[in-house]
Formats: sequence, structure tokens, C-alpha cells
Amino acid sequence: DIEKNFAQVSSIDPNNLLNIYNQAVYNYVHNDLDKSAQLFAKILADNSLKALKTHPIRIFAEISMSLILERQNQLKNARKHLINVSIF
Repeated sequence: DIEKNFAQVSSIDPNNLLNIYNQAVYNYVHNDLDKSAQLFAKILADNSLKALKTHPIRIFAEISMSLILERQNQLKNARKHLINVSIF
């Protein structure tokens, strides 16, 4: 029910930055890093926020993108390590 309700809320106005932000956080929490990163990138590319460097949604989107990139890098390194271990 929660996911169904969330989908309905976020589909009301896809251009609403708060809805996009909430959906990005939801995807992050559910380990869909690619989808989350796409939504955070959409927020950061929004022209209305480019001039507002201190807008809370922009700040949280920047922090979240950093966390996603760090997490993706950690996963990539872990995969490399597993491949190296399985070779020996």
C-alpha cells in the first residue's frame, strides 16, 4: 500500500522538485542507486535552483549524489576484489 500511495503522490506533478526529491530518496533507500542518481541529477539540473545554491533541496541533492557515487565506487571495488579472489 505504501508503494502504491507513493507512486500516486509522485505522479501528481512530476515537475515538482519535492516530489522528485522524495522519489529519489525512496529509490536510494531501496538500493536503486541508478534511478536515484537520475532523479537527483534532474534536481541539480533544474534552472530554478541553479541560482539558489543554498536551497535545502539542492543541498540535499548534492550530498545525496556524493553518497551515491561513493557507494557505487565501493560496490565496484568490492566486485573487483571478489573477481580477484575467485581467480586464485
